Amino acid sequence: MDELRIRRDRSFVSPQYQGTARGEKASAAGQSQAVTRATGLKVSETLQEMASRAAQMENGIREGRRVLQTGQSALDEIKDSLDRLAELARKAAEGGDVDREALQKELEQLSGEIERMIASAAVGDTPLFLDKGADIKDVAQLLMRLLAKAEAGVSPDQAIQELTGGAIESIAQLKELLAGGGAQGLQEVLLNLMMTGSGATLLKLLAGMQGGNLELMMDLLSSLQSTQAAPEQGADQAPAQAGEALQVQTPRQAEPVQTMDLGPLRVSGRDLSGVTFREETGELMISGKADVTVQGTGGQAGTIRLTGSGTVELRDVTGTELTVETAQARVVTEGRSQLAQVRMERGAVLTLEGGGRLELDAVRGDQTNTLRLTGGAVLVRGEKDSAEPLGRLTVPVVLDGAAILMARAVQVTDAAGRRAEPFDLIWKSLLPGWERLTDLEADGKQTRLALLRSDPARLWLVRGDQGYPAHSLVFRDRERPEQLRTRYAYLQWNKRKETFEEVTMYPNPFDVTGGEAERDWIYEEETQTLYILSSQVTSLSGGTGVDTNQVPFSGRIALADGIGALELTLDGVICQVVSGRAFDLGEENNVTLVLPGGASNLFASGAGCAGITQGEGTLLCVNCLGPEEEDESPAGTLTAAGGLGCAGIGRDGVA
Repeated sequence: MDELRIRRDRSFVSPQYQGTARGEKASAAGQSQAVTRATGLKVSETLQEMASRAAQMENGIREGRRVLQTGQSALDEIKDSLDRLAELARKAAEGGDVDREALQKELEQLSGEIERMIASAAVGDTPLFLDKGADIKDVAQLLMRLLAKAEAGVSPDQAIQELTGGAIESIAQLKELLAGGGAQGLQEVLLNLMMTGSGATLLKLLAGMQGGNLELMMDLLSSLQSTQAAPEQGADQAPAQAGEALQVQTPRQAEPVQTMDLGPLRVSGRDLSGVTFREETGELMISGKADVTVQGTGGQAGTIRLTGSGTVELRDVTGTELTVETAQARVVTEGRSQLAQVRMERGAVLTLEGGGRLELDAVRGDQTNTLRLTGGAVLVRGEKDSAEPLGRLTVPVVLDGAAILMARAVQVTDAAGRRAEPFDLIWKSLLPGWERLTDLEADGKQTRLALLRSDPARLWLVRGDQGYPAHSLVFRDRERPEQLRTRYAYLQWNKRKETFEEVTMYPNPFDVTGGEAERDWIYEEETQTLYILSSQVTSLSGGTGVDTNQVPFSGRIALADGIGALELTLDGVICQVVSGRAFDLGEENNVTLVLPGGASNLFASGAGCAGITQGEGTLLCVNCLGPEEEDESPAGTLTAAGGLGCAGIGRDGVA
């Protein structure tokens, strides 16, 4: 029998930095100089005042140049430290054979240096770096939401476009703004996240990131660091020349957004040269490649005609008709828009996306047209006095993402040309107690929604061969971030009933002895985790299974914190997971694992995790039972394999 007492340090803890690196740059104006003729007369009081102001301006310019030079020197030192911090954060995120104690020590030393530089940088008795953290809270929230969307599978370009309302269209454009000195709020928030003492620091974020998200953040950091300006040149320049130098360093601004009020519509964008409005008919024509936002301001709009390839965003628009005359039309919906009809000219293609709801009375087109849905919700109403609540849709529909199409569509396929069948979302049975739906993920593709419980919702899914594969759905309600609700569902086509049915995707692979389901233990299908909640559970076996798609999978085990004394017999348990923990013993538990004769048990965890993870204050005893009389079976075995460089039994992280 062996007894281990190991304290777990769950994660790499980065130092908390106090203060925000901010430099105040003084601006200077040109010098006014009055030349008067010496006539022996007294100089007027007005001229004396002008001369005094000119002297003050000159002093201000000199002071501004001195502030810039002092600030630049401090920023250069801070930048060097930030470069090293980013390098250390990358090492921590990559894992592998690294000395985390040494990393921690160097991080603390660097953070101390940064704090010292921030605190000591001053002009006279005035601190150079002022704390204006409250000004960037909104930008911090934007960055966090960008990372959350990237984590949820949304492409970075789409995420930044959604979060900025189209003001920034891609990560590439964001990097250009950073490189040009624009997007000052984002520059400040990146620095603030690196050094603030409140909330999660950037180092913690980097330490927990993997793959594309880590690359995205490091990319933004690189762009940020490239914006540091060169030291002010020519300290001996004349005041006017210094003022010109300051003007040259003014950040490059993006093109201003133009706005036009056209009847009941407000049209905005950076380039409105392709927008034409006929006041006599109320028709709005949008052509060209520029992106345009059309906002409803109340009242009924006329026809909106699309002839270009730019993206048109519709926000709460009520109109008579949307006419599509191009094969590259793209419409993003936000809010709830209502149109009498969509008319598609021969060969026209319309792509609909966004997080809004588009309600239509009819869609006019033929087989030469395509309605492509990548997100959002579209409703085609049934005709008046008709028993059918949904209208008929004859235009071919192609699904490129998770979208809701509430219509009696004749031809719906996925991007590969496979036929899709409808599945109506029944709130009462599928989402009991829910009042709204803000996010939908179908087979890994995500979209934003704005559906209420009273709204009908119809998904279109490929039936598959022999009912396989099953479709995975994730429903979320993010209306209140502190009360995020998530519901997982798995659907499979029932050939006999000609409909989709909810199925169990990952059946419980464990055989549990002792206790009562849902009270003493719970199996969570989404994560394939068996949660043991009390000491009433006495024995386990199994651990491997086959999902509904006939693909093998492995379960995992997690003990609740504070159970206390627990004796658990492992009678042939196999848990081999590619990520995360295979067996978590929780915190403040006294666990005895009993290995009966002939039982072989294996626990293998993913990167960064011990094979069997011990929490703080948890004791582990392994008891190998000897064979009974006339029992020739070998002694039971327990094998625990941690991720690369991690302990077999102990705390997570590098051993």
